Amino acid sequence: METINMICQIAGIVFLFLAMLVFVFQIVGIFRYKFLLNKMHVAGMGDTLALFLAAIGLILLSGFNMTSVKLALVFVFMWFTSPTSSHLIAGMEVLTDKTVKNHVDVQVDNVEAFVDGREGRK
Repeated sequence: METINMICQIAGIVFLFLAMLVFVFQIVGIFRYKFLLNKMHVAGMGDTLALFLAAIGLILLSGFNMTSVKLALVFVFMWFTSPTSSHLIAGMEVLTDKTVKNHVDVQVDNVEAFVDGREGRK
């Protein structure tokens, strides 16, 4: 039984270390890119992965009890809300920035007409 606890402690520390490593790479990526949509992609993907790793690590460190259930529920809540908020902010950036096609490859042929068409429906 003591061996299982020690393995869970080591695995939890490894998961927390990996989460911190992902956060560091996320911060470097945020400062590396210049355009907002690229920064949001790095932040959203890194945040989701690091949050998953940190939640697994904390669940392993705390043991399987009510605290681990609460951590899992927090993770599920963040799993749904973080990508949704990133998507809404990115959509607002595409709609408000007329020069978006100068920064990234946009799948829409005429971004100005797309933006004007979306603004007209409001």
